[in-house]
Amino acid sequence: MFLLVEPGIRIKGKEEVKCGDIAEFKAEVTTAENFCMPIIWQRHRGKSVEIIDTTLQKYSGSTNTKLVISSVCKEDAFEYQASLSRESNGNKYTVSSNIIRLSVLGDMPFLNDLKVTTEEESVTIHYNFRVLENSPQVQDMQWRKNDQTLNMKDVKFIGGGLNDSCLVISSPSGNDKGNYSCTVTNAVGSVTKDIDLEKEAAPSNSRKDCPCVDISIKPGPTVHFASNTKITAIVMSTPQPEKAQWQKSKDGNVFLALDVKRSKYFGSNSSPGCPCLVIPKTTFNDIGYYRLQISNKLGVNVSNIVYLKVTGSLPNITISHETDINNRTIKFNGGVFLTEDSPDIHDVFWSKNGEKIDIQGSGGRLSGGNINNPSLTIRGVSQEDVGKYHLTAVNAIGQNDSDVITIGDPCVNIVSERYEKEDTCNEYICFLVIITSVPSPCYAQWYVKSKGEEICLPLDVNAEEYQGSTNSLPRPKLVLIDKNYLKRNIYQIIVTNFVGSTVKDISEIPEQSKVPLLPSLDKSRLLTLVH
Repeated sequence: MFLLVEPGIRIKGKEEVKCGDIAEFKAEVTTAENFCMPIIWQRHRGKSVEIIDTTLQKYSGSTNTKLVISSVCKEDAFEYQASLSRESNGNKYTVSSNIIRLSVLGDMPFLNDLKVTTEEESVTIHYNFRVLENSPQVQDMQWRKNDQTLNMKDVKFIGGGLNDSCLVISSPSGNDKGNYSCTVTNAVGSVTKDIDLEKEAAPSNSRKDCPCVDISIKPGPTVHFASNTKITAIVMSTPQPEKAQWQKSKDGNVFLALDVKRSKYFGSNSSPGCPCLVIPKTTFNDIGYYRLQISNKLGVNVSNIVYLKVTGSLPNITISHETDINNRTIKFNGGVFLTEDSPDIHDVFWSKNGEKIDIQGSGGRLSGGNINNPSLTIRGVSQEDVGKYHLTAVNAIGQNDSDVITIGDPCVNIVSERYEKEDTCNEYICFLVIITSVPSPCYAQWYVKSKGEEICLPLDVNAEEYQGSTNSLPRPKLVLIDKNYLKRNIYQIIVTNFVGSTVKDISEIPEQSKVPLLPSLDKSRLLTLVH
């Protein structure tokens, strides 16, 4: 009797392979019998399982017991496994190997910025590239001009290969200006750098000439206030340039020299080989026309003129207020926002009577008043809070102040209208109270006293002679069905808020136009009208 040993499978191979190299996994099958079973290769990513078709060109060289990935790329970083299936006693089952997690090493090449030098009869574009450790070598280099592939077999071009460090454009002319780009590629990917040759290089028959220079603004002719501005130049000069000077004009006609050694222009360079003008924090004072004057032994020339426009504005502020009567609290709602071209907000704060409020030192009675929450909340409002308040927001351009909100006694104004019926001589007078108050008023009361007396008594707004009157906020109202009441009495309104009260007297018949009413209009209709 023989004991049948079930088959097993195991795979071996490197777990780290450089991008572009060959990855190889070998399978070993252990069994007591001489089985010849097909091996299925799989790759896993998370829960996704894919059967590998080893007949594809990518896996050329693979066999039943060996998986070959001819040129590994980043997309091949999977978990790999082999399995075999067999049938025994009518039952099918699958045996799987261990898993190898493949890591693909390597990064794209590094290509430094392109640089240009000029000689008497040539223009040279210098380049330099490298690859990091464990990264595949550069396989290919391509040159393009204005997005068109250069014909490197043209005798006009010298160098420009993987083993060179420059591309030489011989006998340059106006046809050679444009945008040149260099692309280097390895098994991981490609990287591209470009440079503009905006002006024609000096041809050999005109080498005894003044320098040629072109300037441009980065990021563009319109920049945001407080942003970084850089004006770069491309210089063509034979013989070599000897001096460069940046100039500015307000009107585009009269140009004055700029001292680039000032801290305002930190990072600038007036070297004729690589002149650039840097304005680290652009302001409205920098608006104007700029040019570069450059000279060599044969003469002086100036660049094209560029105009720098600076945009931006102060923060916008909106304010309003609300009063919580029950909790004796005032909230000044502050809104601060910017236009799209404005610099960020640096600070937000509230002031009282011209002095900045110390919110942190209020013991929690005050809150808000910062960039994240411009609103100001005042709890337990009392007489000590009386004053003029405003919100200030600051950005790089400057500070902007809101309108003033004044905490104080209510401001009370009374307007009146006289009405009479067409079929009678009786007049009705309605006094409306208009209240402006921060905090909002919490109490209003009408009073009456006879002329010549000192004591005022609360007015019964429900009495027949005052029907239609009300003490209710926000519009207390006094209705006198007989104007002669004002000959005998003085009426008084008292309006109160958290910090004080205001008293307003009515003692004379108002001299205003009469409003005639229809004969059928009764008193209730009159009260609706005076609303």
